Amino acid sequence: MNRSIARITPVCRSLFMARPVLVRTYATKDETAQAAETVKQAAGAFKEDGKIGKEFTPEGKIGGTAQKLGGPFDKNGAIGKQFTTDGAIGGTGQKIAEKVQESAEQVKQETLKGSDKKKN
Repeated sequence: MNRSIARITPVCRSLFMARPVLVRTYATKDETAQAAETVKQAAGAFKEDGKIGKEFTPEGKIGGTAQKLGGPFDKNGAIGKQFTTDGAIGGTGQKIAEKVQESAEQVKQETLKGSDKKKN
Protein backbone atom coordinates (compact mmCIF):
# COMPACT_ATOMS: atom_id res chain seq x y z
CA MET A 1 0.00 0.00 0.00
CA ASN A 2 1.63 3.25 -1.10
CA ARG A 3 1.36 6.19 1.19
CA SER A 4 2.06 9.53 -0.36
CA ILE A 5 1.87 13.17 0.43
CA ALA A 6 0.92 15.48 -2.38
CA ARG A 7 2.26 18.98 -2.63
CA ILE A 8 1.54 21.59 -5.20
CA THR A 9 4.45 23.25 -6.95
CA PRO A 10 3.83 26.25 -9.17
CA VAL A 11 5.19 26.08 -12.70
CA CYS A 12 5.56 29.42 -14.47
CA ARG A 13 5.09 29.39 -18.23
CA SER A 14 5.15 33.12 -18.50
CA LEU A 15 5.23 36.13 -16.26
CA PHE A 16 1.43 36.37 -16.34
CA MET A 17 0.35 32.77 -15.86
CA ALA A 18 1.22 30.16 -13.24
CA ARG A 19 -0.18 26.66 -13.25
CA PRO A 20 0.04 24.31 -10.24
CA VAL A 21 1.46 20.83 -10.85
CA LEU A 22 0.90 17.88 -8.53
CA VAL A 23 4.14 16.28 -7.34
CA ARG A 24 4.07 13.09 -5.26
CA THR A 25 6.60 12.39 -2.56
CA TYR A 26 6.75 9.07 -0.75
CA ALA A 27 7.73 8.30 2.79
CA THR A 28 10.87 6.24 3.28
CA LYS A 29 10.72 2.87 5.04
CA ASP A 30 12.17 4.41 8.20
CA GLU A 31 9.62 7.24 8.18
CA THR A 32 6.78 4.75 7.73
CA ALA A 33 8.08 2.62 10.61
CA GLN A 34 8.41 5.71 12.82
CA ALA A 35 4.87 6.81 11.94
CA ALA A 36 3.55 3.34 12.80
CA GLU A 37 5.32 3.47 16.17
CA THR A 38 3.87 6.93 16.88
CA VAL A 39 0.35 5.73 16.05
CA LYS A 40 0.88 2.71 18.30
CA GLN A 41 1.94 4.94 21.20
CA ALA A 42 -0.95 7.36 20.63
CA ALA A 43 -3.46 4.49 20.68
CA GLY A 44 -1.93 3.24 23.92
CA ALA A 45 -2.90 6.52 25.59
CA PHE A 46 -6.57 5.53 25.32
CA LYS A 47 -6.10 2.14 26.98
CA GLU A 48 -7.01 1.67 30.64
CA ASP A 49 -3.41 2.21 31.77
CA GLY A 50 -2.64 4.98 29.23
CA LYS A 51 -2.41 8.73 29.87
CA ILE A 52 -6.01 9.40 28.86
CA GLY A 53 -7.61 6.09 29.78
CA LYS A 54 -6.32 6.09 33.35
CA GLU A 55 -8.19 9.34 34.02
CA PHE A 56 -11.46 7.42 33.59
CA THR A 57 -10.58 4.77 36.18
CA PRO A 58 -11.89 5.18 39.77
CA GLU A 59 -8.41 6.44 40.75
CA GLY A 60 -8.21 9.00 37.90
CA LYS A 61 -9.46 12.59 37.87
CA ILE A 62 -12.66 11.96 35.92
CA GLY A 63 -13.45 8.54 37.35
CA GLY A 64 -12.48 9.65 40.85
CA THR A 65 -14.87 12.59 40.71
CA ALA A 66 -17.66 10.31 39.49
CA GLN A 67 -16.81 7.89 42.28
CA LYS A 68 -17.15 10.69 44.86
CA LEU A 69 -20.54 11.66 43.45
CA GLY A 70 -21.65 8.07 43.80
CA GLY A 71 -25.09 6.80 42.87
CA PRO A 72 -25.39 6.15 39.15
CA PHE A 73 -21.89 7.60 38.57
CA ASP A 74 -20.22 5.05 40.87
CA LYS A 75 -18.11 2.43 39.07
CA ASN A 76 -20.90 -0.09 39.71
CA GLY A 77 -23.74 2.38 38.98
CA ALA A 78 -25.87 2.51 35.83
CA ILE A 79 -23.70 5.20 34.20
CA GLY A 80 -20.34 4.53 35.81
CA LYS A 81 -20.18 0.87 34.82
CA GLN A 82 -20.39 1.88 31.14
CA PHE A 83 -16.96 3.51 31.50
CA THR A 84 -15.15 0.40 32.79
CA THR A 85 -13.13 -1.78 30.40
CA ASP A 86 -16.09 -4.19 30.36
CA GLY A 87 -18.68 -1.45 29.81
CA ALA A 88 -20.05 -0.20 26.51
CA ILE A 89 -18.01 3.03 26.37
CA GLY A 90 -14.82 1.97 28.14
CA GLY A 91 -14.80 -1.44 26.49
CA THR A 92 -15.19 0.07 23.04
CA GLY A 93 -12.37 2.53 23.69
CA GLN A 94 -10.16 -0.29 24.95
CA LYS A 95 -10.89 -2.49 21.89
CA ILE A 96 -10.29 0.35 19.45
CA ALA A 97 -6.97 1.22 21.08
CA GLU A 98 -5.87 -2.43 20.95
CA LYS A 99 -6.87 -2.81 17.27
CA VAL A 100 -5.08 0.40 16.29
CA GLN A 101 -1.98 -0.78 18.12
CA GLU A 102 -2.12 -4.16 16.35
CA SER A 103 -2.54 -2.49 12.95
CA ALA A 104 0.35 -0.11 13.60
CA GLU A 105 2.55 -3.04 14.64
CA GLN A 106 1.62 -4.91 11.43
CA VAL A 107 2.50 -1.89 9.28
CA LYS A 108 5.79 -1.52 11.12
CA GLN A 109 6.66 -5.22 10.68
CA GLU A 110 5.72 -5.19 6.99
CA THR A 111 7.81 -2.08 6.45
CA LEU A 112 10.81 -3.59 8.21
CA LYS A 113 10.45 -6.85 6.24
CA GLY A 114 10.45 -4.82 3.02
CA SER A 115 13.67 -3.04 3.97
CA ASP A 116 15.35 -6.33 4.94
CA LYS A 117 14.57 -7.80 1.50
CA LYS A 118 16.19 -4.81 -0.25
CA LYS A 119 19.37 -5.13 1.85
CA ASN A 120 19.89 -8.79 0.85
